[in-house]
Amino acid sequence: MWLLFVLGCGLALAATARADEAASARLRGWLTAGVELPASLKGLSSRSSWGRLYAARDYRPLWFDQGRPNERVQQLREAVAGLYAEGIDPPARLADWEAELPAGEDGAAPMAAERIAALDLQLTDTLLTVATLLSSGVTQPAALDPTWHLPANRLDLKALEGVFNGGEAVTAALAKLSPQTAEYRRLREALADYRARAAAGETWVSLPEGPTLRPGDIAPEVAVLRQRLLQGGELAPAAAEIGAQWPELYDDPLAEAVKAFQARHGLTEDAEVGPKTRAALNASLDQRIAQLRAVLERWRWMPRPGPGKYLLVNTAGFRLALYKDGQPDLEMRVIVGVPDKKWATPSFTAPVQSLVLNPYWNVPRNILYDEVLPDALADPAYLERKRIRLLDETGEEVALSPEELRDLAQGGNFPYRLRQDAGAGNALGRVKLMLPNQFDIYLHDTNRPWLFQRSYRAFSHGCIRLEKPLTLAARLLGDDWDEAKLNAAAATAKNRTLKLPAPTPAYIVYLTAWVEANGRVQFREDHYRREGPLLAAFQPAPSERVASRIADSAPAM
Repeated sequence: MWLLFVLGCGLALAATARADEAASARLRGWLTAGVELPASLKGLSSRSSWGRLYAARDYRPLWFDQGRPNERVQQLREAVAGLYAEGIDPPARLADWEAELPAGEDGAAPMAAERIAALDLQLTDTLLTVATLLSSGVTQPAALDPTWHLPANRLDLKALEGVFNGGEAVTAALAKLSPQTAEYRRLREALADYRARAAAGETWVSLPEGPTLRPGDIAPEVAVLRQRLLQGGELAPAAAEIGAQWPELYDDPLAEAVKAFQARHGLTEDAEVGPKTRAALNASLDQRIAQLRAVLERWRWMPRPGPGKYLLVNTAGFRLALYKDGQPDLEMRVIVGVPDKKWATPSFTAPVQSLVLNPYWNVPRNILYDEVLPDALADPAYLERKRIRLLDETGEEVALSPEELRDLAQGGNFPYRLRQDAGAGNALGRVKLMLPNQFDIYLHDTNRPWLFQRSYRAFSHGCIRLEKPLTLAARLLGDDWDEAKLNAAAATAKNRTLKLPAPTPAYIVYLTAWVEANGRVQFREDHYRREGPLLAAFQPAPSERVASRIADSAPAM
C-alpha cells in the first residue's frame, strides 16, 4: 500500500511538472514563434509588454506553480480591491479571470497547459493595468484638461522586476507606484473617512436660499445652519446644544463656527453667510467625495519629485510650498492669473535656474495693447510716471510725442517695446525667479502686497506673485545668501542676476482640495472651471487601454 502511495505521489508530481513545462512551452510559442493567441487574449491592453516580461523569466508561468494558482493570485486580488481606496473604480474586466480559476481543492487535478498559459497572461495583464492606474492615473490628462502641460507618467516595467523574479510580493511592488507624498496619503485617508460617513447614511442638510445671514440675525434658516456646521465638525456639540435653546438666533458660537468653515474653504472669514459661503455649505457629501477623487487623480498625473528641493504651486489654493527632502520647508500665499482663457495660469513644470534682483519689466505684447497703450493715450504722463521707456530693436530709448504715440498705437503694429525701470514701483517688485517655459511665466515679487490679505487671489496676467519672495530666494540660493543680504542688494536698485547652486524643479498644478498635517480637510472653489470634465470621467468605466502608458523598457532580471 505504501509503495502504491509513493508511486501515486510521484506520478502526480511528474504530471504537474509536465503541466508547468507545457505551459512554459505554450507561452514561448505564443510570444516568440508567432503562434496565434487564443481569442480571449487578443484584446488585452498590455499585450505588447508580455514578450519582454516573460523572456526575463524564461517563459515560466508567473501565477501558477505545479499546475495550480500560487500565492501571487491572492495578492493580485487584494491589489485590485485596494484600488477603491485610491479613489479608483477597478475596470470590470480585471475580474474576468476569476471564473476560470479552479476551485482550489488540494485534490483537484492540475489544469491543462493551454489554460494555464492563457490565464497567466490574463493575470499579468491585470497586474500591468493596476500598476498603470496607480502610476499614471485612470484618465488621460490631455483629454480632460487642456491647460495641464506636465509630462505624462508612464509605467516603468523595472518597478515590477521584483515580482517577476519572485523576490517581491505583488502588493508590495504596487504600493510603491502611487504618489508617495504625505499629501497624497492624507487625501486618501480623508476619502476613506468621507466614504465611511456616506456609507453610514450621513447626509448634509442644505441651507435654503435667502438673504445674507449675519451674527445677531434671527431667522428660521439659522437652525439649519447650526445643524450643518455640527455635521461638518466646525460647531462643537455643546455649543450646538446651547444654541438649540434659541434655534433661530445667530449667536457668537455659531459665528465662530462659520468663520472656521470659511477658513477651511478659502472664503473671507467675516461670519457672513452670503452666496459664496452658502454655496460651499450646500455642497453635498457625495460632491466632496468626488472632489477628493479628482484631486487624487491629479496627483497621479504628476511626475514624482526626486530627492532634494522642489516647489509646488497650487493655483487653485493660491499657495506655494518649498519642499526639502519630502517635507515642507517654507509656505506662503501666492497670486495667480485671473480666470479667463488668456490669463489663467496653466499647469506645467520647469526648473528654477536663476533669479534677478531688481528686474526690469518688459511689457508683454498683449498687455501692451490691452492695457498700457490705452492708459498712455488717455494720460500723456502715464509712461513717465510709471517709469516705462520706449526702446527700439537695438535697445536705444525712443522719445515720441503724444501725437506720434497715438498714430503708431492705432496702426496695430507698434514698432517699439516698452520696458519698466527696475526699482520702486516696478510691477515685478524686487526679485524675479526664472524658470524657462513656453508660457513666459515666472515667479516674482509685487508692488501690490496688500492683495495677499484677500482670500481670493486670482489677479495676475498668469505669472505667480509671491508673498515672501526674498525669503524664498534665500532658501533657493543656499548658504552664500541670507534674507538680510538679499534685502541689502535689492535696496541698491541695481539689476543683478544670481544663478542657483542647482536647478530647483517647480510644479505648477491645480488642486482644489488638500489635507493639512493636523488632518483638517481644505476645499477650494473650482475658480478656473477645470474639474467638470475630470469629475465626469469617473462616472463610466476607466479606459481599458494601458499599453501606451508603459515605458519601453524591460526588467533586468
